[in-house]
Amino acid sequence: MTMDRIVFRTGKKTLLVLPEEKDERQFACWINDYDTAQFLGVPRSMSLVQEHEFLTRILKNRDKEEVFCLALHSGEIIGMMGLHNINLINRTAVTGAYIGNPKYRSGGYGSDAKMQLLYYAFVELGLRKVNSSALGTNKRSIAYLEKTGYKVWGVNKKECFRGGKIVDQVHLAVTKEDFMPLWRGYSRS
Repeated sequence: MTMDRIVFRTGKKTLLVLPEEKDERQFACWINDYDTAQFLGVPRSMSLVQEHEFLTRILKNRDKEEVFCLALHSGEIIGMMGLHNINLINRTAVTGAYIGNPKYRSGGYGSDAKMQLLYYAFVELGLRKVNSSALGTNKRSIAYLEKTGYKVWGVNKKECFRGGKIVDQVHLAVTKEDFMPLWRGYSRS
C-alpha cells in the first residue's frame, strides 16, 4: 500500500495521519467490535451515520479537539488517537486512543504514536498537562500510558459497568516536565 494520506507526524513505527471520509466505515466497524468497544466510553453500537457525525463535529472543532488516524508506514490504518477538550488557557487536554486492528495491539505501535501526539501537545500546542483514563481492567492501556510518561493520579472505585461487571476507572496524567526526558530518549534511540 502506498501512502496517499496527509501525514501529520512520523514516528519510528507509526504515522499520525489526517482522517478522511473513506475511513468512517472502518472506524464504525472497530467501534462496534466488542474487543475494541469494551474498553472505550461507547456503551452502544454506532451507525455509519453516527460515526460520520462524530468525525465531522471533531474536524469542525479543531481548536478544542484534534483526531488522527494511527497508521503504519505502509499506509495501513490501524486505529485512532486524539486530543480532546483542548484548553489553551489552562494548557490541558484529554487524550484517547484505540487500536482497532487486533494484530497490532501489542508491539509498541500505540506507544510510538502516543509519543508523537504528546510531543505535538507539549511543544507545538504549548500544553502543560495531558489527562487520560482507562478502565482498571484494561491493563494494556494503563501500561502503555505509563510507558509514555503518564502516572496514576486517582481511581474512581466501581465507576463503570462493562461486560456485566462494575469496574474501577483509573485517571492518569502526564506533565511536560515528566514527558520531555522520555522524548529525548525516544528521539535518540
